[in-house]
Amino acid sequence: MDELQKKRDSTYDFRIKTTAPDRDLTEKEKKDIEFIQAFQRFKDYDVDKCFKEFSDLGIDKVALGFSGGADSITLALKAQNSADRFNIELHLMHVHHGLIATADEWVEHNLNFAQKHGFLIHILYVVIESSKKGIEEAARTARYRAIIDKCRSLNISDVLLAHHIVDQAETILFRLIRGTGILGMQGMPSVSTKEGIRFHRPLLHRRIDRKLLENANIKYIEDPSNNDPKFSRGSIRKHLSEAFSDIFWTWPENVGRFGQYCEDVQDLLVELAKIDALYVNLEFGIHRKKEAASFDLLHWRYISELRQKNLLRYIMGELNQYNPNHRKMAEIVRQLQNVHQMGTDREIAIKHESVLITVEEGRVKFYQGNQW
Repeated sequence: MDELQKKRDSTYDFRIKTTAPDRDLTEKEKKDIEFIQAFQRFKDYDVDKCFKEFSDLGIDKVALGFSGGADSITLALKAQNSADRFNIELHLMHVHHGLIATADEWVEHNLNFAQKHGFLIHILYVVIESSKKGIEEAARTARYRAIIDKCRSLNISDVLLAHHIVDQAETILFRLIRGTGILGMQGMPSVSTKEGIRFHRPLLHRRIDRKLLENANIKYIEDPSNNDPKFSRGSIRKHLSEAFSDIFWTWPENVGRFGQYCEDVQDLLVELAKIDALYVNLEFGIHRKKEAASFDLLHWRYISELRQKNLLRYIMGELNQYNPNHRKMAEIVRQLQNVHQMGTDREIAIKHESVLITVEEGRVKFYQGNQW
């Protein structure tokens, strides 16, 4: 760990192609080069669409999260093709967190790949802090933190990630087992935003064909933790994903499609919440001097209990809070239904995440952070 802390982030620019070798290429080398060039020239519709949108928005450089595995190598080669055509600078970003003994070898592998194929690559070193949420979540948080910080230093606003349909299906399975609601069952979005940086997943609805890389003699990293049952995702992959694949080969697409249905349902729930928000005179902080949000309690009681809960979830989402679980939501609704509509018979003070819910002068009020 001490050695890792001494290492510094490094940038390597291999975009300038090296001169031709001073010897004749072997037939195998010629075939490898021809296959790779054909692979790079292949126009990928989804990746190309991303880069066209970047170009239309005047974006001149983007980053790509790069582990050196088959998925990120495939995306890097496809992205390189589109980046060249749209004249956009592509930055590969590899995060070294020292959790695996071969992490230094991964760096060497990725530098060799970048040099061979003409990429600009950044090696970012992080130290994983212990977390109550586990090492997986801590490593994930550190990776995003490192990439976001590097993007800010380079004035990059958009990052490509190589998540694909199997990743999506496994994410939905994991969230289902954990007991998530409709919002979580959507899986990963095609585009998400963290601290002002947009993360794009252009391959999210497709599989990665590793045979393309193998036929091109492109070596990729195999992360042993991906199939390690002591990690939650590794356990799902080893015990569920592999078993499903033996019986239902198209299960990832089917589960991914279910996630899209959940996305449609969530959109409808938001539309319904906005209708009810007008009825209960919901106002957010921009209209209120003190509280983060408030609505009319009496009008809220006139809508059905399902819609009452849906509106509360909508408010929590707008305040960037996790939704209350089933038991907590039932308790919030019970207290709001039983209190005097003017809040004069008892003092309501319901805490959830960083929000405090009270009833004052006929309105349900949400105070956030230093407001209470």
